[in-house]
Amino acid sequence: MRSNSLITMVMSLMLVTGEAVLATTTCYTNCEDRFPKWYQLPDRKRCDAEKDWACLNDSGIPEGTNLSEFDGRERELQSRLTSRFLENGYVVSRDDRGNSEHEGDSLIWTGLALAVLPCDVGQPIENAVIRSVRSHDGAFVRIEPLPSSMEGNETSRDAETGAMFGFTMRALRCPASRPALQSAWDLHHDFVTSHGDKLYQGSNLNFQMNPGFRFIWDLTSNGMGVGSKPSKLSLAAFEAAMIISSKSIRSQKSACYPTHLSTLMAIVATKLGMPINELTKREFCHDTRGVGLPLTDWYCGADNAKDYLGSYQRNQYEYRHQRCSDWESPDVDPGHETPGLDFLMMKSLAGG
Repeated sequence: MRSNSLITMVMSLMLVTGEAVLATTTCYTNCEDRFPKWYQLPDRKRCDAEKDWACLNDSGIPEGTNLSEFDGRERELQSRLTSRFLENGYVVSRDDRGNSEHEGDSLIWTGLALAVLPCDVGQPIENAVIRSVRSHDGAFVRIEPLPSSMEGNETSRDAETGAMFGFTMRALRCPASRPALQSAWDLHHDFVTSHGDKLYQGSNLNFQMNPGFRFIWDLTSNGMGVGSKPSKLSLAAFEAAMIISSKSIRSQKSACYPTHLSTLMAIVATKLGMPINELTKREFCHDTRGVGLPLTDWYCGADNAKDYLGSYQRNQYEYRHQRCSDWESPDVDPGHETPGLDFLMMKSLAGG
């Protein structure tokens, strides 16, 4: 009898409000659509209040999906990367004569490779980066050896983002590598703090950390066992930087590149236990939806991994996830080759 009475009560409430009382209010709930009638105003106000609280909750990363049908292609591209696209352990692209190119971005690609390659496959890359850090007294550089043309522009926040992503993800995935990665990061942390919190000595603005970037750098350092965990205020500065970047994406082509870097940093923040809140993620994902950034779309909850991997073609883009297909075309010249990190990133992250 009690069970029947409860069912009757719930059904009655549903008839009054037009809404199942057990429905969950999230940061993405449209309360006006959910309670459109004039007599539902109290429910709409309650929904708005619940939504405000929900938007303060921590966001997350989509759960992994079964992508085993792409395992063979993944192994092929892993082998191709390590056999054809490494220069002294750093990842490069190749021109039509087989020479390395785009070396200024090499540390970014190398960090991504560290993040997604199997532990044994990525070991030569890990060894090369750690060897370079030690040879430069704790500094990361764009590539090893560093050409004279890069003097005064040895690294950047973008390159450092690749390193942070790579060190974090590899330390989590490959426990045996963690002590060596921690030791190298400890040396790097000492270098940066001893140079006035700059990534390299000199006056280049690319060496300086802004507040949003500083949050991820401090969080990565803490994850490596160095320094204290950053504050919630520092997290808020990062969230603000994410939104500033995403708000301009539809009007400025250049915004696509930093939006991808924001995605990488947001993933790092989640992995290290200080994710952005749901409101920030909702705004970021609203701004970037539909512009053609596959990895960002996946982070925002799109079920796009299988379609992307199934239609993937090599050597179209240097790295697809930083290009908005709405207004950017394939950027690889005929005969030039790229390492395929865009496929490997999607397969590794979306596959869990």
